[in-house]
Amino acid sequence: MPARRRSNRRRARVPRRARRARKLNVPRGITATQNQFCKVTETIAIQNLVPGVQPPAAFNLMMFSRARYMAVGFQHYKAAKCTWSYEPFFNTFQDDTVTPNNDTIPYLYSSMNRTGDGLCPNNLAAMQAMGAKPVKFLRKHLISYRPNWNTPGNEVKVTDGAVTPTITTYSLGQQACYNWIDSTASSSRNNVGLPTQDTTANLFPTNDNGNIPTYVSLPSGTASSQRSLSFCVIYNGHDVIFEQTQQSQSGQAIGKLTLTVEWHFKTPLWASNISQGLN
Repeated sequence: MPARRRSNRRRARVPRRARRARKLNVPRGITATQNQFCKVTETIAIQNLVPGVQPPAAFNLMMFSRARYMAVGFQHYKAAKCTWSYEPFFNTFQDDTVTPNNDTIPYLYSSMNRTGDGLCPNNLAAMQAMGAKPVKFLRKHLISYRPNWNTPGNEVKVTDGAVTPTITTYSLGQQACYNWIDSTASSSRNNVGLPTQDTTANLFPTNDNGNIPTYVSLPSGTASSQRSLSFCVIYNGHDVIFEQTQQSQSGQAIGKLTLTVEWHFKTPLWASNISQGLN
C-alpha cells in the first residue's frame, strides 16, 4: 500500500487558558463582615379588641424599646416581618339574639392596606364592599406579612393667593417601599430611658464652627442642616375590624392584640453623642 501522504496543513493552535486574575489582599473594613449584622425579634402588647372599633395596624421603631436601643449602634434598619396576633377572650357564645343577655359570635374582617389610607377601609361596610370574608373569632388569628413604608412622589406647592399667602405642600402619588432606612444615632427622639441621645437628628454636617465641607449645600433660609425623623417612619400593611351583632355589655372587649416584629440592622455606627446611664 502506498504510504499515507503527510498533510502540510498546520494544526490550529489551541489557545491557552486565560490566567485568573491575581487576588489582591485588600483588607476589608469592619462594616463588611457578616457579624456586623443584627436581628431583633420583639413582641409588644397593642390594645384590647372591641367590636366596631378599628384597632391599630401600623407601627414604627419607637414603639419597641429593645429594638430602638439596638438601632443606636447601626446606620440602617428595617422591619423584615410582622405578625399581628388577635387572641379571643372567649370561645363559647350563645348565638341567640332573642335573649338580650347573650353575646353573639364575633366575626373578624381584614384587608390589605399598603398605602396606609386612613379613609378606606375605615368601617365595616367599606370592608365588606371590598370583598373581605368574615372569620369566626373563636381562636387565635394570625396575620403575618412583610411590612412596608411609603415614599412620596413629586411634590408641588400651592398658594391661596392671599396678600400673606399660605403655601401648602402636596405629594403627587406615593409608592410602597421595603428598602433599608438610613438613620443617624441622634434621630431617635422621645427616647425615654437608656440610652439618652441627642435629638438634633442632622443628616448633613452643620454650620457650627464653620466645619462644613464646601461641596455640601444647606437648605436655603436655615443655618443648620436638614433634620431626619427616620426612627419615626410608619410601617403599613393591613386593616382589621370586628363585627358582633349583640353584646350583653356595650363596648366589652372580646380579645387582645399583640404585635411581633423582626427588625434587621446593618452597618455599625458610633457617635460620641450617645451616652448610657446607670439607672
